[in-house]
Amino acid sequence: MSRARIALALLACAGCGSTSTYHVLTGAPGRPTRVDPRVYLEGASLPADYAEVAIVQAVGRGTHADLEHVVEGVRAEAAALGCDAVIATHADSGQTQSSATGVAVRWTAGPPPGQAPTGAAVPWTPQGATVVAPWATPQP
Repeated sequence: MSRARIALALLACAGCGSTSTYHVLTGAPGRPTRVDPRVYLEGASLPADYAEVAIVQAVGRGTHADLEHVVEGVRAEAAALGCDAVIATHADSGQTQSSATGVAVRWTAGPPPGQAPTGAAVPWTPQGATVVAPWATPQP
């Protein structure tokens, strides 16, 4: 392959990015849901009434190596398993790769205050992300 073709191929991939998601079942999955599961970061206070379903992970590479893409990835994986939330979420961010890992759960006694009930669709947008971080300043 000529140098020009290699350079062209590298330029074409410069804007490439991907997000891969994975899960390991630790409980019984439910039917996929249209609800966007809420994401609770490590250290956030949680209601005690939940059932663990899976450990979920998302890995973003290239232009998807950011918090927004990996949080969307764990949310999508949890929704596919019929879960209401992803708890104890840990995120790592690098220059060319980022990841988020958490535990996908289903509420057993109803959703906590302030969370949409199961069945209510909550659209995901980077600006409207529901991420609970105990150290973050509350947004108006």
